[in-house]
Amino acid sequence: MARVSTVAAQKSTEKPIMKFSKIAVTIVTSLLNKNLSQLILKNL
Repeated sequence: MARVSTVAAQKSTEKPIMKFSKIAVTIVTSLLNKNLSQLILKNL
């Protein structure tokens, strides 16, 4: 029983972390894309 509850707790904590990491990645990529586009426009 204890083992099952720990596995459930791990899964419940993993899901928000996965969501947060996905959001963080999208934010970082969007910021990088903005910076890259600005650099390209400046160079042009």
